[in-house]
Amino acid sequence: MKKTLLFWGLGLLLSDLTYGQIFQQNFSTSPMVSSYFNATAPGQNQFNRIENLTHQPSSIVDEKLRFEKKSTGNSSANFTRYTAFSTNPTFLQIKFKYQLVANGSTSTSSQSKFFVGDDFPTNGADPELNYSNSIHSFFEFFYSGVNGGFKVGNGTALSNQYTGQQEITFVINNTGTTIGYAGPNGQQQTILNDTWDLWVGTDKALAGVAAKSPSASINKFMFFARYNGLTATYEFDDFEIHDNTTLTLPVTFKSFTANKTSNATVALKWETIEEKNNSHFEIYKSTDGENFSFLQSISAKGNDFKGITAYAIEDLNPVTGDNYYKLVQIDKDGTKSEYPNVISARIAVLEPQVKIFTKGETLELDIVPLKEGLNELVISDISGRAVYVKNVYLSMGSNRLEINKGLSSGVYIVSLKSSDKNLRFKFSK
Repeated sequence: MKKTLLFWGLGLLLSDLTYGQIFQQNFSTSPMVSSYFNATAPGQNQFNRIENLTHQPSSIVDEKLRFEKKSTGNSSANFTRYTAFSTNPTFLQIKFKYQLVANGSTSTSSQSKFFVGDDFPTNGADPELNYSNSIHSFFEFFYSGVNGGFKVGNGTALSNQYTGQQEITFVINNTGTTIGYAGPNGQQQTILNDTWDLWVGTDKALAGVAAKSPSASINKFMFFARYNGLTATYEFDDFEIHDNTTLTLPVTFKSFTANKTSNATVALKWETIEEKNNSHFEIYKSTDGENFSFLQSISAKGNDFKGITAYAIEDLNPVTGDNYYKLVQIDKDGTKSEYPNVISARIAVLEPQVKIFTKGETLELDIVPLKEGLNELVISDISGRAVYVKNVYLSMGSNRLEINKGLSSGVYIVSLKSSDKNLRFKFSK
């Protein structure tokens, strides 16, 4: 059974809306295509149709929905959800994995289209023939002319080429106003009303494309492929569709910053625009950007308040080099929300730092250099005889070196020789 990954990252600077999942399908529960659609009464995570005509059979392969155009005759395929979602969304984020496994085209040509709107044919026909005004937004998949390569477009603009399995993110705004969301690249994005963005992985392939029919709703979708003499194999997986009709988050963030002070501490500041049922904030710290430990908690100031509320704390003991911070908001029932970006501040090295530890036969050196580069490390006894010599590359920040030399008891000198400096440190074992 594959693991389902849920996406909860959309928001306006962690905005006042969370985005609830209204459709999810990863094709892992059955090897039969018929298990995933119901023409008249589909479940929340079912299609109305998964159809292939003439020369284009569909199947479940490795828990993916596959269409395979085997001959050069004209043929079409589609999957459709013409039953409306249980909510009436005005903002959609549609995510799925797509791969053009193989294709028979040697030039760039249109392959298929993905539509979102409020009415689609129940017989699997091309929706552009009789349902054009019901299509709010759509994009196209193109062969790129390279086997297994594809591009995406909107009829006028065409993206770069992509190969292999890619995650497609189709973001559509029909709210009546400009809003923001967190993109797949982790950066905040702005999208105008009745426009859409399309992402391939973390690449924003198409941006701010105008809706085809702005008056149409966005509560149904359809994929339609028609081939004219071209062979192809393509796969879909991990569908996740999220809307904007669920609960409000306690906090709307405006900013979160970290800056070094004149006292070599780090000032952490953040601002909120609105707070509802907010309990407190927690700040976490890391020296590598991955492993975080608790730094401090601070109570909420602006509970049930609209307007700018400012917060500030100080990290009195930052490490030399990079310091990373993340901000977590906790509401009154214990629910947590993270600020979308980890921030950092660097504390410069004023003097090189070397810490020496002995553990049995092992010698450990923790070195923080003034600058990055190659150094010659020499360990000598008190008479000046070198007992260990090695070239080491030191990066900015802390460098941990282990030396298994088995030194006897006595006094030793550690020398670090770079192109412009020679440093010496004495230690006893």
